[in-house]
Amino acid sequence: MAYQRCLRTYAEKCGEDSVNIAFYSFEKQRKIVEVAEEICDADSPLHSNVVDHIGCLFNVTEYGDCSEYARKKLQTVIDILQKAEEDDTESSTDNHRAWQSVNCVFDVQKTACFIAKTQEMCGQGAKDLIIQLMERTNHLGNSCEGMQPDEIEEIVEIMELNEEEQSALKEFINLK
Repeated sequence: MAYQRCLRTYAEKCGEDSVNIAFYSFEKQRKIVEVAEEICDADSPLHSNVVDHIGCLFNVTEYGDCSEYARKKLQTVIDILQKAEEDDTESSTDNHRAWQSVNCVFDVQKTACFIAKTQEMCGQGAKDLIIQLMERTNHLGNSCEGMQPDEIEEIVEIMELNEEEQSALKEFINLK
């Protein structure tokens, strides 16, 4: 937390752009610090909620395989993009845009998987807590910023998800 406070002070003196680190804008960092401070406040309802669920959530994050699951689901799309790059059939702008969409879907797929595992292993209360934390920290904000629904929909179709997987994914990218 001291590191985040130091960054905040530096940003106030030197400008917010000077602390945009690996997709974490100053604003996102600020939100994360606010939530972390509230979690650390023993008198806050958020602290109590985290304490109630932390043991089970640790198991979900420690033993979950959501990154691998998302990677496998996206492999066909990745193969298509790599082939297009090899064949140089699309402009670099189109390729860049396509990879941005893949990154968005990867993050959303991973998140949807994590949320489903959380509910399955820890219950609705833990799921609600995770969604609250994600909303308050704008978890998917940078990953999917500027993505058009049709770009995402095209990737989802290629992934050949079952109905349940599509529903979970679309819940997070508002394609319903």
